[in-house]
Amino acid sequence: MSSHSDSEKEELADAEPGTAQAFAVTDEFLRNESQRMACISRELELSDHTSNMNAALKKGREEGKAEGIQETENRMVLNLLKLGTDINQISTAAGWSVDQTLAFARKHNLPVKQ
Repeated sequence: MSSHSDSEKEELADAEPGTAQAFAVTDEFLRNESQRMACISRELELSDHTSNMNAALKKGREEGKAEGIQETENRMVLNLLKLGTDINQISTAAGWSVDQTLAFARKHNLPVKQ
């Protein structure tokens, strides 16, 4: 189970204080199936948690980007309405329907040029 031979372990243990104890703990861990399974289970939980957090972060970035685009469109339409631009031109520029643009103008109490 271990990657070091007994003689290698002895050499390392003689060279570094605490190494013998670390090898003993490692060997005990490798012999104890319930500890190994608990450790593997915990590692899988951590991996799942990391994956879920990465997915949530990606989704948040995508939503933030979409909100930023919508905010930019809203500002553009608002500015064009304030300039008195024709409603059809505004709708075309924003990619909105005329009804959607009219509703936006009404919501902001702005006159509409048709």
